[in-house]
Amino acid sequence: MNYKQGVRFCVAFNSYNQPIKKGGCIFVRFLGYIARLERFCPIGTISWHKLNKTYKADIIEMPKFIYPVDKGFDKRVLKHVAKHFKQYKHGLKRDYFKPEEKTREDMYEIVPKGHSRDGWMRLVNYWCSKQHEAEAHGRDPTHLEFFKETHSKEGGGFVANTATEGFLVPEQSSGNDLSNESMHTGPSTSASQVN
Repeated sequence: MNYKQGVRFCVAFNSYNQPIKKGGCIFVRFLGYIARLERFCPIGTISWHKLNKTYKADIIEMPKFIYPVDKGFDKRVLKHVAKHFKQYKHGLKRDYFKPEEKTREDMYEIVPKGHSRDGWMRLVNYWCSKQHEAEAHGRDPTHLEFFKETHSKEGGGFVANTATEGFLVPEQSSGNDLSNESMHTGPSTSASQVN
């Protein structure tokens, strides 16, 4: 879409900090464009959290020339650019990273348009690293770990006199030796009473 120079759109956000209406749609596309530019988001940066703060400051300033800003604008901009940056790098990996078909040196030669060779080489090296393998194929929490994480109080204990206690019974068939720390039976409940 082509818009006349000087035209400004009002960007409204809903209660979930998501841009809405026509201005929001254009704004999101603009932030996606920023996420693909090497001068704002170099692809050699391993993760959004490791992106230099000067780049993030430049990202925040760019839309201010085009869009009127309000309180919380900076946080929303960075959130959306981070999402687009992650999606863009995922697309690059899907389209260009083919370790089964090409050697690392061959992949170095296929630099995506608009990006530096050094940044691309850093990204390919990261994708080939054991660190990336561990992050990409990490272990999921067990059912018990997940339950404890989602149902425990801040101090680590469980809410007394609730059904939560009954779910934390040692698994007899698995042979796992669960210590008393892994379950809370309460003052008057024992594992045999729960069954």
